[in-house]
Amino acid sequence: MQAYRAMTPVRRFEIAQGLVRTGRVTVENAIRAQHPTFSPHQIEIELWNRIYDRTWAARIEKLPRQKRMTMEDWQIVSQIAQVLESNNIPYAIVGGYSAIYWGRPRFTQDADIIADLKGDQIDLIVDALQKDFVISPKAIQDAVRHRSEFNLIHQSEVFKTDIWVAANTPYDLEVLRRRKRGMLVQVPVYFQSPEDTILSKLRWCKLSNFSERQFADALGVYEIQEPSLDQTYLDHWAKVLDVSDLLQEIRQQAARPPKE
Repeated sequence: MQAYRAMTPVRRFEIAQGLVRTGRVTVENAIRAQHPTFSPHQIEIELWNRIYDRTWAARIEKLPRQKRMTMEDWQIVSQIAQVLESNNIPYAIVGGYSAIYWGRPRFTQDADIIADLKGDQIDLIVDALQKDFVISPKAIQDAVRHRSEFNLIHQSEVFKTDIWVAANTPYDLEVLRRRKRGMLVQVPVYFQSPEDTILSKLRWCKLSNFSERQFADALGVYEIQEPSLDQTYLDHWAKVLDVSDLLQEIRQQAARPPKE
């Protein structure tokens, strides 16, 4: 715990990216061993089937083939963030990326962003991203209308990013108001605050009938960031979001370094 707290967020994220690279190579090697006659393209499709599922693999298989550029996942996410910023669309990186940035390094296979996207900004996003991403204007329109989410798939790297359109709720507005500037390896972007990362993870934990991954993410962020967390803010919104019991469990389980 002391070592993790001593690391910069960028260093923790670099470790996570290393886990992603190692994980994908391991899976690719396993596929080659099980299917020695597979072509490189078949191996790639089976890889994405195992990372996502067969529905996504089928969509990916239909993509026009492009030469892979061997981009890092974080470069793809930063590209999306920069497009949002250049079009004055408030956003914050959330989900696993935020949990890694504020907490413990771990493997993650996609990214999540919350954005306050309006109907008159849809064309701007499509025009800026359609060259490199599989993007559906209709899916974005539906997401804006229903305040839900849509997907972006990078065409050469086949990496998925989910964009969650911010709901007009006090909490979503608070998430964007309290976002924090940080470095996504080499690019300055906005992350969800550590407190909101904990709360959001606990909310997903509850909605998913106690997901161990969501709880572990919240616990990791709490342990690393505990000295600087706004506990009053956590207590207030945990009550509003009906996750006070989970927050209390986090506090009880949190490991603490021995005092110097």
